[in-house]
Amino acid sequence: MDINLNQLYPMILSAVVALIIGKLYEKLPVQEVFTLFGKYQKGSRLKELIRIKKYRLDMRHYLYELQIAQNWFIALIVVAVVNFVFLLGSGFLKYPLWLFMIGMLPTYTIELIWLNKISYVDDLKVYQKGNPEWKKRKQRKVVRKQREKLKQLGQNGA
Repeated sequence: MDINLNQLYPMILSAVVALIIGKLYEKLPVQEVFTLFGKYQKGSRLKELIRIKKYRLDMRHYLYELQIAQNWFIALIVVAVVNFVFLLGSGFLKYPLWLFMIGMLPTYTIELIWLNKISYVDDLKVYQKGNPEWKKRKQRKVVRKQREKLKQLGQNGA
């Protein structure tokens, strides 16, 4: 029986990585990680909303951020094409798919940066005064304050 070592190494490497991920999953407190992630996400969104409130009426800032988002998109396209061609040219398809996915990490990183930028630009557009979405949010804020006043009056009167 002939054993081809070139085919055996990727299988062994895949098995080792799977075992390591399995052991890490057993050791990590998954519920606590999700709780910490939720707290981080809320705090991050609050900071972003404060920044949006500061710059929402500044059209120069809006155009600047839009230009940055467009530049990141162009960088994403260039990096994705170059990375993909490099990986195909170096024979990465001989190895398991997860290794190819790890090889594409630069593309994914730039994509996340671009998505964050374009989301920020969209939020700047939505929160400008006069925008229908801004009016809805303002109305909800007024209703919330009225409810709080009613609760306070109910507690003081009781």
